[in-house]
Amino acid sequence: MNENVITNLKNVGFFKEAATPQVIGIRSDMPLLRDILDKGLATVTTTEKNEILGRYVSLSGAANESARLQLTVEEQAWLEAHPVVRGAATTDWPPFEFKDAKGDYTGYAVDIFSLIVKRTGLKVETSFDTFQKLLDKVKNRELDILPILAQAPDREKYLVFTRPIFTSQEAIWVQ
Repeated sequence: MNENVITNLKNVGFFKEAATPQVIGIRSDMPLLRDILDKGLATVTTTEKNEILGRYVSLSGAANESARLQLTVEEQAWLEAHPVVRGAATTDWPPFEFKDAKGDYTGYAVDIFSLIVKRTGLKVETSFDTFQKLLDKVKNRELDILPILAQAPDREKYLVFTRPIFTSQEAIWVQ
């Protein structure tokens, strides 16, 4: 149950066979940014993901792996030409992204994305709003990145996606 980010509950059934990957969504006209973020995400080890997830849910055990970030000349040039990207943020989706008791923006997706930003050298201006308003702003090219969302066919019209940062399965849980 910990891998589904749910504690103190027992599973009584799943809604669908396949789990839903949670990804970083990037405007479809920015595929190089997706490639850069994907490379940054590739450097986040399973151990780091589990340590971050463990801040928000109880976990035990973690695999260790390592990776280095290596950008192409084209990706490096893209970063130089785009010194700041505009990111979207919601504050009401714990444990993924939310404001804590002190009002700090935090969560699993926030921490993973922060690691990627640090390793890629990206500079991100963050806009807070409801998820739907942020999604509309990305559609209208007012924002560039959604740090976590479910990959869906209708979103492929205006977004490209990284590899999954988290995978969840819709289920019925009872106490």
